[in-house]
Amino acid sequence: MSKQSGPDRSELLKLAAAIADGDSLRPRRAGGERAIAGLRVIAALSQRLSASGSDAALARAPRSALFQWGHLDVIEALGEGSSAEVFRAYDPLLDIEVALKLSRPSLGRRATAEWIAEARRLARLRHPNVIAVHGVDVHAG
Repeated sequence: MSKQSGPDRSELLKLAAAIADGDSLRPRRAGGERAIAGLRVIAALSQRLSASGSDAALARAPRSALFQWGHLDVIEALGEGSSAEVFRAYDPLLDIEVALKLSRPSLGRRATAEWIAEARRLARLRHPNVIAVHGVDVHAG
């Protein structure tokens, strides 16, 4: 396996800290200029998001919910299948909208255990074409 020619993780973290502090930077190895440019873009985006702060979060918060499931505010139904229903929901703890997949109560304990096992496996995956799993829980049966 060939070694990566760009900067390693520790160097990127040092560069990110320097950019956040406003320091002038010079790359230590070949390929560093590109990493610095990318980190500058990330820093600029972060500053813009921080500047918008809570106003943006308040604008995204739902005004009314169909019902609550745990701490989630369920906003609308998106679809259903033979074993589950999918809803759009708002998570006030994470300040994001999420997809909430609820199994049908008639599935039983074994199916619930399989669902939780599947959610744990999916939560370990990180890929742009796979939805991120933020949690799994059993609530009110």
